[in-house]
Amino acid sequence: MKIAVFSDSHGQTQAMLRAIRASRPDAVFHLGDYCRDTSLIERGFSDTPLYAVRGNGDFASREETTLFLTLGGTRFFLTHGHFYGVKSGFAALLLAAKERGADVVLFGHTHKAYQDYHRGMYVINPGATGSYGVHSWAELDVSEKEPGVLTCTHRFFEE
Repeated sequence: MKIAVFSDSHGQTQAMLRAIRASRPDAVFHLGDYCRDTSLIERGFSDTPLYAVRGNGDFASREETTLFLTLGGTRFFLTHGHFYGVKSGFAALLLAAKERGADVVLFGHTHKAYQDYHRGMYVINPGATGSYGVHSWAELDVSEKEPGVLTCTHRFFEE
């Protein structure tokens, strides 16, 4: 199963749409800051499941601030990260994800691509899709034979 992960799109939708067209993911995650950008994804890729959480820039959004879901046997914890203080460290984020039994923790907010494996969980930030220096997103290949096992590749947008 392939999943495209975006965060902090800040109105820069065209690059996301091009990435989805090229990647052809089985699902799309948006980790907040301009959740409204997902409306174009919903219209253009209506057959692709889309999951989104609210960020600190999504004032009137109806999305939740966190989302826990299981796809293909892998347990995902999605958040923007601002409520967990991710710019100062990951302790609160990792604790919240561990309490929910997550295999994969996905967050945004820092605008920096990041990936690590910590305490039995993949910890991934796709970086910022829009308007902050280096534009990036993450492509996850989730093993359907071994739930909880994945490969993460950060992809960078050309200017």
